[in-house]
Amino acid sequence: MVTSEPKQSAIDSVIAKFSNGHFQSALDEALSLLVDFPKNALLHNITGACYMELGEYKFAIKSFDKAIAINTEYAKAYYNLGAAYHELSQYEESIKSYERSIVIDSDYAEAHNNLGNVYRDAQQHDNAILSYEKAISISPDYVEAQYSLAMTYKDLDQLEAMIQHLEKVIAINPGLAEVHSSIGLGLYELGQLKEAVLMYQKALNIKPDNSEVCNNLGNAFIGLGNPQEAVNSYQKALKINPDYPAFHNNLGNAYKEMGKLEEAVKSFNEALHYNPDNVESLNNLGIALFESGEIQIAVKTLKKAIELKPDYEDTYLNLSEILKKNDQNDEAIKCLKSAITINPNNIDIYNNLGTLYYADNLLEEALLTFESAIKINPNVAEVFNNIGNTLKDLERFDEAFESYEKALNLNEESAEFHNNFGSLLSENLSRHDDAIKSFKKAISIEPLFFAAHLNLAHTFFEIQQFDEAIQAYISTMAIKSDLSNILSSLFNAKMNCCNWDDFQILLNTKDIKIRSYNNLMVFAPFTLMGLIDDPALQRKTAELDTNGFHPKNTDLPITELYPKHPKIRIGYFSADFSDHPVALLTAGLYEEHDRDHFEIHAFSFGPDTKDEMNLRIKAGVDHFHNVESMSHMEIVNLARSL
Repeated sequence: MVTSEPKQSAIDSVIAKFSNGHFQSALDEALSLLVDFPKNALLHNITGACYMELGEYKFAIKSFDKAIAINTEYAKAYYNLGAAYHELSQYEESIKSYERSIVIDSDYAEAHNNLGNVYRDAQQHDNAILSYEKAISISPDYVEAQYSLAMTYKDLDQLEAMIQHLEKVIAINPGLAEVHSSIGLGLYELGQLKEAVLMYQKALNIKPDNSEVCNNLGNAFIGLGNPQEAVNSYQKALKINPDYPAFHNNLGNAYKEMGKLEEAVKSFNEALHYNPDNVESLNNLGIALFESGEIQIAVKTLKKAIELKPDYEDTYLNLSEILKKNDQNDEAIKCLKSAITINPNNIDIYNNLGTLYYADNLLEEALLTFESAIKINPNVAEVFNNIGNTLKDLERFDEAFESYEKALNLNEESAEFHNNFGSLLSENLSRHDDAIKSFKKAISIEPLFFAAHLNLAHTFFEIQQFDEAIQAYISTMAIKSDLSNILSSLFNAKMNCCNWDDFQILLNTKDIKIRSYNNLMVFAPFTLMGLIDDPALQRKTAELDTNGFHPKNTDLPITELYPKHPKIRIGYFSADFSDHPVALLTAGLYEEHDRDHFEIHAFSFGPDTKDEMNLRIKAGVDHFHNVESMSHMEIVNLARSL
């Protein structure tokens, strides 16, 4: 008896071989049957499925097309055809095939899910979400659809939605370690580190030998400030996978966090053993070596990282910091300029470069660089603070005031910013009451901030509130007893208000302090002159003060010999050309110069009082220059021009 259909047993044999993974045998048997039964749609569909598993997608497409030509309502064949086109990244054809399958069988959950996969790969996320949701509405316990929907939300950086759907997967199948791990990653990215740790630990309870999860758990512990637990986790990861360089690198970072630099260096070197050209490990090794005191090796290591990856800006930043701390500011500046060519929009580079210029007293260059940083991001408080410092040194006090205010508006909890603002208010704007408020605010934020205590003391002294100044100086000494000139400042405040409490005890200690600190400024020479009559000590304190506060300066070029003038020109500089003891003692000096041979200039950087003594001095010199509002550089240039 002749039949147009193959026996069911023959079909079952092909399906069994396919199901057991014997794809070539299944294909051979199906092709053999098709010789006798070329109009059998099921055989063509099975043949296509075999080709799919063997990676022969074009042959698979031909087989599915034949099945569909025989049976135009064959939903499974359209479904398989869509999968073949998807493998070839022919998304449009794949979408059409899956949609045709769904038209034939609208409750085909797998077709909706796979259509979602195609949309996701085609970056059509909204359509992907709709397809996954349809699959889930048909089959609420469809784990793959829930997981794929979660990963689509991850693609969209909607981590809360991702976690929500992954939790639904866990509710369906709580034994999926990778899903617990994915939830942990989402929580980590959201900054929910404690919750992330719990999820990673659940994943490891299910699958203890997952080295990647152990590593991620270590990262979470680092974020929680628990480097020891991080070390334990990274070590577990390495026990499972000892050849993975990233785990060694992360272990090194944890050791460095703990201050175990020797172990950190060893771990970074181990990472480089498995991946010698890993720039991140070289960068981290360079930092650890520097912190270990191996400066030259650290510099060499970071330069090697730059050679391997010239566009790795982090290495330039780290190298510049090391060079700066090693007093190689010129090299550090070159380093940061190179970093700017790599990323001209990195505000940290400009801020660091501006700080270097500021340290070298290149104030105009510093200001321009900080302003470049602000153009990139006008909401960084530290940069406005640095601009304020620079403008203050440039004696552009009103502009400095505005910059400090902007810094504090962005970060009112910075003790440093309040202290700097207070210094401007006190030293340059004579707003002492406001300055006191700023210093007290800085101290309330950071009670052991000795600079704020010291500035508060100086301000109280300036407005002759000597009792308050004494207490502030004592508070400063309690924090930093060896601070330069602090003892002399305390003496000065005490003497100004006739406070002789413990005076003799303090007086007995000052000689010890001056003699015991080598090249350390511990006492202001002017104050010392009012206390003792020891020329050797007076000379030593003067030398220490001069070398410390007024070192040799090379900002200006050496002056050439000036042309001969008919008269020798002499300039006197003072803030006290007024009713003041200095003026009283020197007024006659200016008047008595032999005008046939000398030309006398006075440069006044004090207030123009126009009192009797001020008018006498103006009349007693040949030229009187009021330079109170001029910067130091402008005063120097004026004097040189004369």
